[in-house]
Amino acid sequence: MIEELKSQDLKEAAEIYSKTIQLENPPGTISIENAIQQLQKNFVHRKYHVFVSKDEKTNKMNGILIFRMFDKKIKIFFIGAFPAEKGTGSNLMKKLAEFASQHKIDIILSNVSAYDEMAKNFYFEKCGFSRVKEYVNKETGFKGILIKIDAKKLVRKL
Repeated sequence: MIEELKSQDLKEAAEIYSKTIQLENPPGTISIENAIQQLQKNFVHRKYHVFVSKDEKTNKMNGILIFRMFDKKIKIFFIGAFPAEKGTGSNLMKKLAEFASQHKIDIILSNVSAYDEMAKNFYFEKCGFSRVKEYVNKETGFKGILIKIDAKKLVRKL
């Protein structure tokens, strides 16, 4: 079951965010307290959208997708599932594709680490994203790939 984040689910969402960001390559870190603060901002400013996935049987949260809508584009800031590779990420992307269709969004963008094979497989193979450009963040040294997909193509792919 995929739904928009509710205030009563903030702590559980922060735990999933904190846990799944560590699965990235290179691993990210965020404390549960900082994750709660970041997610709470979404309720105040409404700049970002947060979808969460819950197990149908247990109602336990198992995934999170954070994105922002601007012009006719969506920018994915984070997607994570725990446990990984169980279809949760694909289900979150299906919900995003439906959202994009409802809001007449043309393009969906994201960034992926050049070293994160699991994430690249998810975006390129499972979802059909294409490479826009590779880059290196001069401040952090992070080597990333800007990726995109036509929103209608994502709907068809999933």
